[in-house]
Amino acid sequence: MLYYFCLNIFFLLTIVSLIDASPTSDQSALEEKKCLNYCATNGICMLTESDPMCYCLPGWMGTRCNDVRKSVPNQEIYSRKKALNSRALVACPIGVNPCLNSGSCFIFNGNQLMCGCTEKFTGDLCEMESPCNDYCGDGSTCIPDPDPTKAPTCICASGSYGFNCMNTVVTVTTTTPQTTTMSAGCKLFPDLCQNGGTCESDGSKTTCKCPPTHAGPQCKTPVGATPSQGPPVVPGQTTPPPVPGQTTPPPVPGQTTPPPVPGQTTPPLVIGPSNKPPAGVTCAQNPCRNNRPCYNNGNSYFCSCGSQYRGINCEEFISG
Repeated sequence: MLYYFCLNIFFLLTIVSLIDASPTSDQSALEEKKCLNYCATNGICMLTESDPMCYCLPGWMGTRCNDVRKSVPNQEIYSRKKALNSRALVACPIGVNPCLNSGSCFIFNGNQLMCGCTEKFTGDLCEMESPCNDYCGDGSTCIPDPDPTKAPTCICASGSYGFNCMNTVVTVTTTTPQTTTMSAGCKLFPDLCQNGGTCESDGSKTTCKCPPTHAGPQCKTPVGATPSQGPPVVPGQTTPPPVPGQTTPPPVPGQTTPPPVPGQTTPPLVIGPSNKPPAGVTCAQNPCRNNRPCYNNGNSYFCSCGSQYRGINCEEFISG
């Protein structure tokens, strides 16, 4: 009896071993290439130009996200960024959004994953609360400082002034600006262009138009141009509003406003078919409309229109 029992056990083990040895490697490799069952339940599979890659959720690590991570949240964020930047991606992750705080995932320049953050968050993965949250007045443009220990810079909208654009001025005259519709790319990523750059899109390509003070795809690289001193003047206002901690230079005797350009009203209209600011006109003539900041650029100027205006002198309003 014991002999037959042992014999049955032997045959059972033999059958199990044959089942386990059945050829399934080709099918498994195909599924892994398509990101099916490639990562553990604690990871998200990313398609790359070479092999699949597992993007681990917070608290997990390893090639297949099977290992428990013992690190602080900041290290977790750093690990995510390093993993994303080390591989050439062809699509956003499958199943779960890698961008935090309701950010939108998209592929930039064909192989770089980027997150379009909502208004209140920033960072490569939208992991940080934006320093611009409720910092500048309504309608103003907030530019975060590259140094996280420093306060952001506010570019005031028409009718406001101050270091955070919370002070209101009375506009004597008003104009009805032209209106055009902001492109979908510029509207989805309002902070894509940095340091006062203007977002422009032709429907299929989104680019940044940088002021003379900065260059690069997102206007992050400083160059040699210098901004004008003091806040811009509101049309019809003889004296610019004061900036806290900044003294106002004494006026020229008998002169209340900057000298006008011969034959030109203030602020100047768009000049010439070349679509460039005219030579010989500088920020001293207040060429920028809608209270936009002016930058001296050699013997000419540049108006930083931000995300709400466009045109040589920021005379055209962009609707949301």
